[in-house]
Parts: sequence; C-alpha cells; structure tokens
Amino acid sequence: MPEPVFVRGIASVVGEATPIDSIGVLSERPESLAGLKAKGLSHYAHSHRSPAELALDACRQTMAWASVAPAEVDAVIYASMSFWDKRLYTETDIGWLMDSAGLTNAFPVGVFLPGCANLISSLRMAANLVRAEGLRNVLVVTTDQASPHDENLRVMWPDVSVLSDAAASCLVSFSSGVSDGGIGAFEVCTLLQHSAPAMWDLSADSNLAAFLMGTVKGARHTAATALERAQVPVSDVRKLLTSTYNRAVNEMMARQCGFSPDQLWLDNIPRLGHAFSADTLINLFDSASSDDPAEGEQFLLLATGHKNWGAAVLRKGLFAVPG
Repeated sequence: MPEPVFVRGIASVVGEATPIDSIGVLSERPESLAGLKAKGLSHYAHSHRSPAELALDACRQTMAWASVAPAEVDAVIYASMSFWDKRLYTETDIGWLMDSAGLTNAFPVGVFLPGCANLISSLRMAANLVRAEGLRNVLVVTTDQASPHDENLRVMWPDVSVLSDAAASCLVSFSSGVSDGGIGAFEVCTLLQHSAPAMWDLSADSNLAAFLMGTVKGARHTAATALERAQVPVSDVRKLLTSTYNRAVNEMMARQCGFSPDQLWLDNIPRLGHAFSADTLINLFDSASSDDPAEGEQFLLLATGHKNWGAAVLRKGLFAVPG
C-alpha cells in the first residue's frame, strides 16, 4: 500500500462578526433579508484586510500547530477567487505573503478555476506533490474577501447565503507529525473532483430551481463516488462537512446524499454564512474542536462550486504531543 498522506495544522482566520442587517442592499430587499434569517443566517465575517493578509495569519497558525518551521515548507498552494483587484492575483501579494511568513524554500502555485471547490483541488495537488515528487511539507491556503466595491456581490441572491471574508490553511505531508495545538492530523483516504461544464450558462439569476437541482445532483455524485473509492459507507461517516449556505439548502443536500441530520454540521451558518472555499476546513476544525473525534473516525468534506465539486474523505489519525 502507498504511504499515507496527512492533513494537519488546520487553522483559519475570519473577519469581524457583522450582522447581516447591516448590508445596505438587503435593507432595500426586506424579503431576501427575512428569507436569510428564516433559514438560519444572522452574521457574516467582514474584514478590511486583503486575502493575502488573512492568509498570512492562518499560515502562521498552521505552521505553529504542526510544529513545522517555515524553512521546512517546500511549496505553497494559494487558492482564491477574489479577483476584483489586479494586485490580488499577481506575483506581488503571494511574494509578500511568502516573504512575511519566512517561506524561503518554497515555490508558489495558484488555484482558482474550481471556485468554491478550490480547497479540494489544492489538497489534491498538494498530496500529489508529496507522493510523486517527495516534497516534505506543502502548505495549502484558501483565502477570499468579497469585493468592497459592490454590496450586491456579498449576497447570494435571493436568499441562499451571505459571503464571509476568511482564510483557512493546512499542511499536507507524509508525516502525521507532532501537534502543539489544534485538532491534530487526518489521513487522506480519497480526494475527488467532478465538473459539469454543460452548466456553464446556468446560474441562480437565470434559473434558480435548475441551478439548485444541478448543484445537488453534482454533490450527490461526488459524495457517492468519493465514499465508494474510499470504501466507506455513509453510516460510517462521523460528520458531513459541506460548503455553508443556509439550513434549508444544506439539509436538502445532506438528505439527497443519503446522510442523516445528526451527521451534518450546521453550527457555522448563523455566524459565517458562506466563506467561499474555506468553509469545509473551518467546519472540520470547529466540529472536531467541539466534539473530539476518536482515532479512525472518518469525515467527508464536500465542497460545491458553481459547476465544480470536490470531496475529501479524511480519517482522524494519531499525533505525538511534544515533550
């Protein structure tokens, strides 16, 4: 069997908790505001810091919790879909991030096309860099900030969710390592991606019902295929950790994928809404922090983009405590 690869040092940084009532465009559409509240949303995370600035704090925490020095990181996979300012997607910001974090031996790779499924693509790339090229530690960070220039872009209309500014990060390596904090290490059982290019011109604006049906269909296929490859039955999954939208959407998605309500993690809907691609890592950290999983328990991360999906089956591993 191939040597196992682990995800560890999971960390996140979110903006300041802000009531959704404060979003001006929602006050002009009270029916959407009421719908969001009825489906469980209350706050979102707002930050004046750039995606790279959010990412820096998350990456520092990841390295500290994983007890990995910056010089031991061989690559940085930087995932974002925040392209409203040119500096956010050029060498400038990633260079600043790597210099500030002391990543003197790493090279950068950018991920953006899977949208809110960026994390799974990044984990897959990181795992393959470790397996195929023997890299010691690959730092993965997904980070986004909604455009401050147009409040309409903060809301997923009509009442699907509200976008939060956040970053989440982790290390991928052969070692489960030591832990100075956090939730420890998770073995990567399966990483899977799925795309539906025929949905290219379908959106919530053009046909909300068809868009949601297509999204759920893609999620169901992705979840089932990932679990089949990992040889993990639905009943053996401790928690389903999805992209975070609202209670109605997330409960429907879980039900369509064959999961029971107690397997679904929904606690971040009121405080965060949808934190782009960071959702699933944030949800894994928070769920594991609140209910310490035992060694061997399995989790399904299910990320949903507009036309792309990604899934990761992770198994809680052992880690050594220094000292």
